[in-house]
Amino acid sequence: MQDLGIISNPRKTSRTQQKGNGLGLTIVYSIIKNHDGFVFVESEQEIGTKFFIYLHAHDGKHGFEEKRLEKSLREAEKSF
Repeated sequence: MQDLGIISNPRKTSRTQQKGNGLGLTIVYSIIKNHDGFVFVESEQEIGTKFFIYLHAHDGKHGFEEKRLEKSLREAEKSF
């Protein structure tokens, strides 16, 4: 089994050819975590990788939480 905890570590990759800056999954992980969600990963060599993102359902009783979004964006920026 491979340690897939690397998605929360910016700029750490297991790829041999780097095409991006290595921050995409880190940003996703940070935003989902700040919204009390979860990211699960299943990966099989030579087959592919699946990402499962779980977030709480919106109950419709509360409006858009702009402050929470701003907090998530600030936390994601800290990963840079």
